[in-house]
Amino acid sequence: MRTRRASAGRFSEFRAGLDHVEFLAASREDLDGLGRAVGRAGNRPFRVKEPGYTSNAVITFGDPDSIQLDIFWPATGQ
Repeated sequence: MRTRRASAGRFSEFRAGLDHVEFLAASREDLDGLGRAVGRAGNRPFRVKEPGYTSNAVITFGDPDSIQLDIFWPATGQ
């Protein structure tokens, strides 16, 4: 294992700390609405991902420090 020295301040994937956060959407409609809001905030289209191997859906994006944020909707909760 090799480590790298990370500078203080902004998040770095090479330093211990928060790397990924996932939240659950209450409904598919909530997930779709959040996807539209995230797209508008970034001034670009934003797509809800629907993997072919499941009925679940998720949106993934990064915060300003590049920490990955997921909003997940489990299709079984329909």
